[in-house]
Amino acid sequence: MVEDFENEYLEEEARARAAADEDGIVDEVEEEDALRMIDEEMMNTAIAKHDARKLKEYAHKMDGNQRREESN
Repeated sequence: MVEDFENEYLEEEARARAAADEDGIVDEVEEEDALRMIDEEMMNTAIAKHDARKLKEYAHKMDGNQRREESN
């Protein structure tokens, strides 16, 4: 009877450890996904800033050309 109790306890412990290990793996994967999403967002932000800067430069050039045409 004591042996049955010990075996049952050990089985429950093993199941609990296995579940904890699986949760750890899931947490690690979720963390990697979150970091990947942050990296992508940072890249998108950098690209958007670069594009905005280029558009401003282009608008200034267009504005400068338009002023020259009006003065001629």
